[in-house]
Formats: sequence, structure tokens, C-alpha cells
Amino acid sequence: MSKTIRLCKTKLAGTFAENRRENLAHLVDNTSLVLVREPENPYDCNAIAVKDAAGGMLGYIPAVQAEILAVLADRGFVLRAYLLTPLSEMVVVGVAAPFGQGDFDAA
Repeated sequence: MSKTIRLCKTKLAGTFAENRRENLAHLVDNTSLVLVREPENPYDCNAIAVKDAAGGMLGYIPAVQAEILAVLADRGFVLRAYLLTPLSEMVVVGVAAPFGQGDFDAA
């Protein structure tokens, strides 16, 4: 396992759509999340969807952060994220570095 470098902490965008709040309510603190690039998204070509391990949609990385993170993902870097707390809707995003072992480093 490669080391993950913490890049940002941000509040999820789009959590009010569909059943995303319900999906969030079932999660616990520090849950690992799945980030999915959506380059064909009609609203934002830099879109990064945030899902739970079962594929339940939770929201999106906000556009300001996604603009930078999308470049990294498109260049082959592996993005990782975890949910701080479901109530806060705050996620921590990091990028896997090809060295060392471990988990998120403090930024």
C-alpha cells in the first residue's frame, strides 16, 4: 500500500439531490469513500462523484477542488477520500504516492 498525502478537506456538494442524505446517514465517522471521475458530466468536465463502498451516491467534490483533483486523476494518480462525520458532510481527500507505507499524513 502506498502512502496517501492529504490534499484537502472540503464539504460535499450536491448532497440534497436524490437520496444522498439517506446514504450519508447510514455511514459512520471515518468511512472510506470512492471517488469517481466523470469527465463526460454535462455540468462540469472536472466532476468527481463521491460514493460509498456499495456505490451509493453521496455528492460531489466541489468544483474549485475538483478542478485541481481532476488533473491529478487524469494523469493516473489514485485519489482517496474518507468521511469525517456524516453530519458534517466533510471529506478529506488525498492522493496515493508511490513511496512508503501508511495512511493519511497530516497536512
